[in-house]
Amino acid sequence: MIKAEPNTVSISIEYLKDGTSVKTESATATLGTVFEYEAEAITDATFMFWTVNGSVRSDLNQTIGIRVTSKMELVAHYASAGKKVGVFLDSNLRLLKEEYLTTGSFTPPTDVPEKSLAERDGWSLIGSYGTKVETFTLTDDTLDKTFYVANYQVKAVADVAVIINGESSTKAIGSLVTATTSNPNFSYWRDVNTGAIISYQSSFDLTVVGAIEIESVHNEGTFEGPMVSIRRYFDL
Repeated sequence: MIKAEPNTVSISIEYLKDGTSVKTESATATLGTVFEYEAEAITDATFMFWTVNGSVRSDLNQTIGIRVTSKMELVAHYASAGKKVGVFLDSNLRLLKEEYLTTGSFTPPTDVPEKSLAERDGWSLIGSYGTKVETFTLTDDTLDKTFYVANYQVKAVADVAVIINGESSTKAIGSLVTATTSNPNFSYWRDVNTGAIISYQSSFDLTVVGAIEIESVHNEGTFEGPMVSIRRYFDL
C-alpha cells in the first residue's frame, strides 16, 4: 500500500530530431497536478509525437496538459522536413523503435519482448489492432507518422487455482470471479502470498490472470485518504 502524499516531482523534457537528442530541459511540478507545456519549434523539423516514461502517447498534441506522477520523463519526437516516421510499439504502447525515412520501407524491430502467456503474431496499425500489416513500404499517401503495434495471440493454458478464504476452485485465465464476505468486522481483502491489499470492498470482482489465494481481514478498522495499491506485474 502506498499513500499518496503531495510532493515536488522533477520533470525531464528531451527533444529528439530523427531519433537524435538535440535539446534537454527540466521543470518541477506537484505530484497529482496537471503539468502544462508546449513543445518548442525545432529548425527544419515537424513535431510528431510524445513519449511519457517510455510509452508513446499518440493522443497528445504539441501542447500538453498531463497529470504529474512520481516519474516524469517526457520526450518530444520530431522529423526532419520531408521525412516520415514509422513507430513500433509493444502491446502496452512502450516504444520499441522509431525509424525516419524519405523512401523505402520501415524495418520492424527484432527484439520484441517475449510474454509467457502469449505468442508473437506480427504487427497491426494502432487504430485496428488484430488486423495484421504485411508490408511497411512508404508510398506517396503514407502518413507522416505511422504507429505499428506488436500483435500477440494468447496461448492455450490450463485452468488455475483460485482460493478465496480457504475455498479452492479452478478457473480459466481471463474469467471473472466474485469474492464476498458477510463478516460485519470486514476490513479488506489481501493477497495471501504477497500481503498486498486487493480491495476495501466486502464484495468485489476479480479477473483471473494467474493462480491466486486471497483472504478477508477483519477488525483492522477502515482506511481513510487516497491510496494506490499495486498487487503484482503480469506478462500480459
